[in-house]
Amino acid sequence: MAEHAKLDARPARDNGKEAHAKLDSSNTTSKRVKRFIPLENNPEVLNPLVHKLGLSPSLQFHDVFSIDDPELLSFTPRPAHALLMCFPVSKAYENYREEEDKQKEDYEGAGDGEQVVWFRQTIRNACGLYGLLHGVCNGDARDHIGAYTSSFRRGYLYL
Repeated sequence: MAEHAKLDARPARDNGKEAHAKLDSSNTTSKRVKRFIPLENNPEVLNPLVHKLGLSPSLQFHDVFSIDDPELLSFTPRPAHALLMCFPVSKAYENYREEEDKQKEDYEGAGDGEQVVWFRQTIRNACGLYGLLHGVCNGDARDHIGAYTSSFRRGYLYL
């Protein structure tokens, strides 16, 4: 993507549908569950999204073709600040994660003294969005958040 490419003002789309939050009405209990149409994980969607949100155009998302083949890894620009991975989730994986998480205490840290900013995912199908937030709000990438979104950074430090 060229550094000064025109940013598309249309919302991100997934299979022709606008990506936005919905309430899951299939839940038979009175409790309604928030869920997202999954965010498409590719540079053509992620770059315009994060730049519109105030991330510096000097940071870009790129496709990674391998995580273990040195020749294919050489196509990945450096430095790389984060890696968003797509992988299929099965019922067995979900059960494993639920069991593993039961034994862990909820993370309670917040504020400038914390080395890592952590957002607990509370919206179904939003793992791509949460991965994106974790990637840009931590490490060296957080230094590339634009001036007008610095209030956002101050705000999320105390969530």
